[in-house]
Amino acid sequence: MPFRVATFNTLNLNAPGLCFVGRPDEAPFTAQTFATRKARTAAMLDKLDADIVGFQEVFSSAALTEVIAASPRMAGAT
Repeated sequence: MPFRVATFNTLNLNAPGLCFVGRPDEAPFTAQTFATRKARTAAMLDKLDADIVGFQEVFSSAALTEVIAASPRMAGAT
């Protein structure tokens, strides 16, 4: 049975309000910025239609969990 594998660079995915590790001068995401990035990333996951996805540049597992839940294709994935 064939399956699709993808890798996805989230470009510094972090939860809103959290500082980036090792980057004290960089402002954390606002709630609006995170909502925009979450919607865009979830839409891309749906478009990829992969069975297995490896993620890069994830600074918050909670943020990634929210993104996955926002994707109809990936919702419920672990």
